[in-house]
Amino acid sequence: MPASGRMTRSYTANTPSLGGGRPFTRRPLSGIRQKLSRPTTVTSFGVTSACQTRPASRQTRFGLSCQAKWALLNKQVVASVQRRETAERLEHDMSTWMRERQSLGRRLARVKRRLAREEVRLTSAEESGKESSQMERLRTRVQQSHEQV
Repeated sequence: MPASGRMTRSYTANTPSLGGGRPFTRRPLSGIRQKLSRPTTVTSFGVTSACQTRPASRQTRFGLSCQAKWALLNKQVVASVQRRETAERLEHDMSTWMRERQSLGRRLARVKRRLAREEVRLTSAEESGKESSQMERLRTRVQQSHEQV
């Protein structure tokens, strides 16, 4: 007995206590234990895959299943990325259109103000032109009246 007080059992090959002199061999695992104890491999994409650890008889069927799952996952990821890119492009276009609309609104306001100033100036010029023509008519009348006198 060891110093710790626990009973330990040593498994050594060719021990008569384990079955009459037969070498000790482990029984193959089955079910979930076999699945959990199977080593996984890491693919180049960083995803662990059990496809390569299956027996050769089930390799093709499981491989196709694994490929189909991978293709479906890949398709979903690509669709999600495309949706996000489309949304980002739409947001970018919307912001561009909003900026364009704001700048066009500012330009329209400037043109309206300029047009109002021009109208005021033109009306005042026309009035001054009218006044000057009226003044000339009055002067001619005055001159005519002076000539008559």
